[in-house]
Amino acid sequence: MSENAITAGGGIERLDLPDIMKPTRSANFTTKLENWSCGDIIIVRAVAENLTGEFGKCFVGVRFYIGDRELKNRSGNPRDGQCQFYERHVREYVFRFIIPDSVTRAELFVESAADAEIVIHQLQVYTVPNSFRGVRNGGVKFTAHLGMSGYAPKNTLAAFTLAADAGYTECVVNTNLTADGRFVALHDDTIDATSDGSGAIRSLTLEQARRYDYDGWFDPVYRGEQLPLLDDVLRLMSRCGMRPVIRLGNFGTDQEIYNSLWDMIRRHGLSGRCTVKGFGRKGLECMARAAGKGLRYGYCCGHQMPVELDDLMFIKELGSDVYLDACGRFLDERTVFAALSRDIPVEAWIINDFEKLVRFSDMGVRGFTTDYFPMEGCMF
Repeated sequence: MSENAITAGGGIERLDLPDIMKPTRSANFTTKLENWSCGDIIIVRAVAENLTGEFGKCFVGVRFYIGDRELKNRSGNPRDGQCQFYERHVREYVFRFIIPDSVTRAELFVESAADAEIVIHQLQVYTVPNSFRGVRNGGVKFTAHLGMSGYAPKNTLAAFTLAADAGYTECVVNTNLTADGRFVALHDDTIDATSDGSGAIRSLTLEQARRYDYDGWFDPVYRGEQLPLLDDVLRLMSRCGMRPVIRLGNFGTDQEIYNSLWDMIRRHGLSGRCTVKGFGRKGLECMARAAGKGLRYGYCCGHQMPVELDDLMFIKELGSDVYLDACGRFLDERTVFAALSRDIPVEAWIINDFEKLVRFSDMGVRGFTTDYFPMEGCMF
């Protein structure tokens, strides 16, 4: 392919845009993608250089539309989920995006800041069926946050299915308990934030909790899906080969609750193929008593204050297959070094900012929980 050509679409369609192939103070364009289906993977391959060598200068992403209405991300930051050309030297980039359900139009865009100087030598965009997973690099891992919750309502079967279609190998799911003792996928202790109802989940039976809509708050296209049972979520993940990462609810120290959760995990054949993480030490200790070496354990910390040595010592006591699940807000090189020097892998959450993704990866972080980036095997 010549340096003065961009290819786009499933076709592949050739677009001649020679004006952006030389240093310019404005490399901005949008192109409509053709020949795709919902659930397809969009692959972006580029050879580019950013002559300023800075983040925040050149963004690459895809806008999705349902009719004439843009499907907005829900983070509040319009740059979340967008990739970047950021390095000064010429290098190759490979990015992946997935087309959510009900989308009728998709547009690739490149946007640069007014003071940017970008050279794009090659840009190729194409779509592939969601059965295509690309090449795994065995290095950086990406975990979907409560399903692919950047484009679907969190902790719903719609979001978990989208995460599986996007090629995630792991996915976080929250768990909580109803008044009649059923494990459900729910982040908060109330249903207020994610449904059109209200009330504490522990005061509602499953039948009562399922009278409400858990999808429509996100986008009208998702109206009508019920609060999912954790049992149904684990069944979905087990069948599609996506490792569950179960974040424990506020279950206290009732050992029977943790024993019941472990029994459910085993029923789905997920012993040795499931991770449990949590913020509370007591809950993780109870889970470790129930499952022993049958699970991987992650300790979530660093969200209110920096990680301390005592946190790392606790992680080591949980078992041999453990990791530090650190909040990206306070994560720094000192923390990563302290964990890695004690043979504790480091993963970070919730990483929707591309610059953090690159910087944390350079520090030695090898796992990222994200709402947007299905990028295992990509070059970034």
